[in-house]
Amino acid sequence: MLIKKNIGIYLDRDEFIPIKSEAIGDYWGLDCQGVLRNVAGEKCTRFFAEATRPEGKDGPVLFSMRRGRREVVSRSVMAEPGSLPMSEIDDFLASVEYFNMLALSDVPQMRELVREFQLPDPKKQPECYRMYGSFWRRRLLVLWGFNYATKGGQLAATNHADLAAKLRPLADRHYRLKVVARVFLRLLLALLLGVAGYRIWQAGKAEWNRRQAAAALLRRCPQCNKVVEHGLCPDACPQCLHHRQDGKACRFCLHFSEESGLRVIPAGPLRAGQVVTLRATKKGAARLDDRLYTLVPGEQVHRRMCQPGHYFLSWQAEEEASTALEFALYVEGEAAAPPSGEAVVPPLAGLAVSPDMVVPGEVVVVKDLSWGGDGRRLVKRILSWGDGATAEFGADGILSHAYADLGDYQIQLTVVDDALHEARASQQLQVRLPDELPGRLLELVPKKAALGMSITGMDRSELALAGVARRDLRWGADREYVMLHGATGTHELHREGVCEVTLRIIQHDGSTLYETRNVEVVASDWQVNLALTPNPALPGQVVTATDISILPVGRTVQQRAIRWRLEAEYEVFESPTATHAYEQPGEHIVLIRLVDDLGESHYGRAGLTVEASPCVLPQLVVSATKISVGQAVRIYDLSRIGEECQALKREYRRQSGASWLDLAPEGTVLLKYDAPGEYEVGLRIRCAHDFSHEANRLITVLTSPPPAPPPDSDFEIVGPKQEKSADGMSMILRYDVQKREGAAITDENFVVEAFTVGGRPPIRMEGREAVFELGPGGVHDVVATLKYKTHGGETRLKKVWAAPVEAAVGLAQ
Repeated sequence: MLIKKNIGIYLDRDEFIPIKSEAIGDYWGLDCQGVLRNVAGEKCTRFFAEATRPEGKDGPVLFSMRRGRREVVSRSVMAEPGSLPMSEIDDFLASVEYFNMLALSDVPQMRELVREFQLPDPKKQPECYRMYGSFWRRRLLVLWGFNYATKGGQLAATNHADLAAKLRPLADRHYRLKVVARVFLRLLLALLLGVAGYRIWQAGKAEWNRRQAAAALLRRCPQCNKVVEHGLCPDACPQCLHHRQDGKACRFCLHFSEESGLRVIPAGPLRAGQVVTLRATKKGAARLDDRLYTLVPGEQVHRRMCQPGHYFLSWQAEEEASTALEFALYVEGEAAAPPSGEAVVPPLAGLAVSPDMVVPGEVVVVKDLSWGGDGRRLVKRILSWGDGATAEFGADGILSHAYADLGDYQIQLTVVDDALHEARASQQLQVRLPDELPGRLLELVPKKAALGMSITGMDRSELALAGVARRDLRWGADREYVMLHGATGTHELHREGVCEVTLRIIQHDGSTLYETRNVEVVASDWQVNLALTPNPALPGQVVTATDISILPVGRTVQQRAIRWRLEAEYEVFESPTATHAYEQPGEHIVLIRLVDDLGESHYGRAGLTVEASPCVLPQLVVSATKISVGQAVRIYDLSRIGEECQALKREYRRQSGASWLDLAPEGTVLLKYDAPGEYEVGLRIRCAHDFSHEANRLITVLTSPPPAPPPDSDFEIVGPKQEKSADGMSMILRYDVQKREGAAITDENFVVEAFTVGGRPPIRMEGREAVFELGPGGVHDVVATLKYKTHGGETRLKKVWAAPVEAAVGLAQ
């Protein structure tokens, strides 16, 4: 056999002996093939390749068969045992049996052909039984009408039982199961690729939206007229906000690396009369203007800068590999008179309290700003917290404390220099409930954490998003500000001690708001965890909090306390579980506090979502409120059923006064009105508490099509982009909301408050793009509700309509 692609299989003249019929002659002759194909039909002949002799009667035989534009014989292979579907073997045997029934024909030639017709013996001529097609649809093909020159190999077609017995081994009894398995694996692979592609697309879309939002905030700096990027001028120092000259280093910020061995406090801008502190972490020498100080690790010196101007600062550590650092210290403001007679006056006591208004349990940080004077040192610095507790400052000059009770406290600092001169300074502190602290900007959760625990900083201000150009958080006094993309930021703290967290809000008018809160970070091997069930919960539903903390070996818990809201107080509970019920839906952070056998406190947290869902909240949505005669409208049951209730029966009626009809389990039905008028469509739900809940909507049917919605001057809804769903029975619509050129709004930072098609919310919102899925049939209104800010600074809500869309029936076409 010689196989030629797209032509067929050639059988050489020396390889075969053609079979002849006494009634018709050569099997391959025109008469025999004509009778076979014209009388037996496609049911039989689809298995038999057409045989021709292109080079004449004595030339080779060519077997070929075309399926569409493809020649399949040259693409076929010998059928191996267990390679063909069982259905294909059954179809071939059925066609042979049908062919044998033609022996009852009235045509003598047909009777003789059927009685004498021979097929290749599957045992002796297995290469004559071939298969073609993909794995999903394999087909049988038979090379027929000849005997080999050296051997026989034919089997009478009438010997049906023998033929079936020899063909059965070619069938694969598990073929369908293999097809199903392959289909499942391919669908699973397609699903995984689709999910991965969707996540990549979603990430790209989010990045695009972020860049679009940043581009919407373009404005010019009032000082240098340069375009502001991310709320800051490119020439402004992101830490102190002062302008730099031609991109040079900021002359106000003094940031030495930790390896240098010197810290300058404060590191930001200085004003005349302010005290500068030089704190050493390595042994070395510091020169500030005309004074030279030799410092050891942990030692610090103070210097009051009374006059504005430039001061020379240098530092040289004693390490051989260290290099000298030089810096110009810039002091601005008006001159401050230095204390007269510094040799005899007492030291200057000063302290900074942050923050000065706190809630119970919040950490308060006090920094020592005292100055002993030139040539003198402070030998004692004692702080009284006002609640009976006292502490002495260490080398770092920082102390922290937490107040348990409400009230007003006076924090007093007493300092003594090496000449035993004493000085005092005090400052008031207020401890109030959260609702008694107006204007609070920053909230930290939790306020005390273990090393490596995530801390969340939240902007609790009531400033509108459109009025804020930038939010920054600084996790530590020696760290840099990091821009927030939203109103919250999370950070892990890996340094033990008190960390100052500062929120900076830069508004569009150029004004800046600051607030600093403190979080205490302690080294702890306690793993404090909290489990909340159910989560999410419904209003009024009891939420159970379970302490699932892992305690160190040999340690015990003396007290457990839980705080269900950030603005509430801790509630002590005895057992490992506590319960609470929220009356209103919302997002909550629940905190747990464990007090161990040594009196130390350990904290953990968990998030909780409370969803709004009463017993039965009937909600009927119509796809369009105005249609014309002959158009269809679809109604949707979007009712919400509480967890402790269920809907026993759902009914609807076409208009007021009509009989109630059962609603399909899908919760939707298509209605069509043939006469103009107003029709009140109703929905009735019978719940398990034996109550009936009803909702009604009004549909207006007009004689002519309703007028198109007027175009909005500021916004437009672009779309829809249509595509079929995966099952082909629904329609996927994509809409995008865009601002028109010359729109009367301050910027492009408008918010899509709501978006509905036919009264139904989108299945997915991607920035300002909404994706909907609609079943076939019905006219659907397209409405978007937008929130934006006008040029006058007024915040407004506006509804924007697009042309109604009709979900056509017959989406599978």
